[in-house]
Amino acid sequence: MSEELSLELKKHGVDAPVTFNSYQVTIGDITSKNGTLDLSKLGNGLHRLPASEVATVTINGQSYTAKSNATTHLYQQPYSVVGGNQLHSVHVSGGNGIHAVNESTEINADLEINTVKGYATQTLPTAGTYQYEGVAFSQDERGKLAYSVNFDDRTGSGSITGITEAGNITLDKGSITARSFTNVDNTTITGSGIASTASSEKLGSGTYQLGFFGPNAEEIAGAVENNYGVVGFGGAKK
Repeated sequence: MSEELSLELKKHGVDAPVTFNSYQVTIGDITSKNGTLDLSKLGNGLHRLPASEVATVTINGQSYTAKSNATTHLYQQPYSVVGGNQLHSVHVSGGNGIHAVNESTEINADLEINTVKGYATQTLPTAGTYQYEGVAFSQDERGKLAYSVNFDDRTGSGSITGITEAGNITLDKGSITARSFTNVDNTTITGSGIASTASSEKLGSGTYQLGFFGPNAEEIAGAVENNYGVVGFGGAKK
């Protein structure tokens, strides 16, 4: 929100530090005024929900209100959640004189995966092969995840099927390393994960990354990205 707000205000000659006076975010029926949402209330599974943000700010002594509308896409499991927003519009109003603003901007951006949260695994298994199955999702479609991790040689690979716009997606073999992910709300998840290349039948090459979640790596969650879009995914040990 702050980036979009600053861009909108700069169009009207307002280019100065922004002081946030209040902030509220709503996803579905859940509202928070401090930016921290209890997503567990949504329950497990794939959710696509209307989302909005409202912020009041002061810039050079003048007050402004910024509102955004979006769709939140997320997949929640007992130990993890992966998701992101598809921003639709931003409205900015307030100010006086030459700095007066009352403008709506239609954005209709593509889905961006910007949230990976949960109980990050701190001690991984040291032997055995885990098979994970779960859900993959793009902006418009739902698919299936299948991923295998060999904890003996600390590698993993897999596939995503059922996303028509991408075709079958191959998640190439990658090695387990220490990884961290910083969310859009500046919280950081630190644990272990895998990052490697990916390829899809229709959209070409890209990359993916995932993390392990649960006390004993019961779940994985992450995303695939390329120049054409993004696919989020999560899976649980069979």
